[in-house]
Amino acid sequence: MPIVTYGGEKDPQLLASTTMQSLTGSLQVPLKVLVGPGMGHEFDPESRRQFMAFHLEKSLAGRPQPGQRKQIRFSTRTLRYGRCDWLRIEEQQDSYGASTVEGEILESDVVRLQTKNVTLLRLSRDIAGTAEIDGTAMELRGAAEGLLPDVWFQRQSDGSWSLLGYQESRAISRNPELRKRPGLQGPIDDAFMGSFLCVRGTHPPLNAAAGAWSEQALTQFQQEFAKWFRGDIRVVNDVDLTDQMVQDHHLILFGDPGSNSVLAKVLPRLHGKPVEWSAERIRVGGREWASADHGVVLIHPNPLNPSKYVVLNSGHTFHERDFRASNAWLFPRLGDVAVLKIPVPAEGGDAAVEWSDLFDGRWELTTK
Repeated sequence: MPIVTYGGEKDPQLLASTTMQSLTGSLQVPLKVLVGPGMGHEFDPESRRQFMAFHLEKSLAGRPQPGQRKQIRFSTRTLRYGRCDWLRIEEQQDSYGASTVEGEILESDVVRLQTKNVTLLRLSRDIAGTAEIDGTAMELRGAAEGLLPDVWFQRQSDGSWSLLGYQESRAISRNPELRKRPGLQGPIDDAFMGSFLCVRGTHPPLNAAAGAWSEQALTQFQQEFAKWFRGDIRVVNDVDLTDQMVQDHHLILFGDPGSNSVLAKVLPRLHGKPVEWSAERIRVGGREWASADHGVVLIHPNPLNPSKYVVLNSGHTFHERDFRASNAWLFPRLGDVAVLKIPVPAEGGDAAVEWSDLFDGRWELTTK
């Protein structure tokens, strides 16, 4: 996809354009940088003319319709953005590694693809009669009894690919083994890409300092969301959570197993039981911390509704200083799970990250 960007010769932000140009060059992505002579953070007339003409030309041409695209070179590091026209990457071998699919639809009615770091994918059935993936040829148009709009393909341990039939496709689409999938891949901030509901604990916490920290985290989230996103987050007490709420929303739980009854119910049911949390200790990933001055934040499929997330003790992981700096700073600061050191109230400040990690593709911790 051709790209054009602009920076004034005297604008420090020009560095962003030239940096991206140097990086995309090695990927053979055409990126043109227009430089305004003697300009700061504004256009000169000639650069504006060229910039607008480029975008007008591309807008009038439009992008190919899914059935019109004959060649594809698609790469993503997150399943959140795993779709391109007639292709969708459903699972990665290594989370956040570059997952790439390259290939073309041939005149012989074959779509030939090469993949990297992809273990499950879908193709629109109407693009070709046969799919050849990493050398394995399989039926496409007539696959799965012709009953599904997309055809599912799964990578085997020996590197070959297998075609999933109708019943297999329906089963795997429900994610029975609880794998990371598009829209259910983390990190923590991903929960706020959809409808979410905060759940406040109403019981005595295991530790007073940890309880106060959790309450402060909820208050901070409320205030920052109202100020910067111009909306009020929804908050309910743990005792008022209904089954319908569980079905409709990602749940953001604040508290500990003592203060929040929903958190206490969910925690031991997380896949692989990654967290143990008592009044004396927190154990995560084979390591231990004192509960009196530490807290856990994480994201995980909700055991009460595995199609939604559950998050512990966290809103967005970027905060006031990041909002004030630039929208370029609004990116996730943590992975899927972290242990934070609670600051001493008299000293103030933010909680410090003691440890953080990612769950693997099976939503399990594999590192310690």
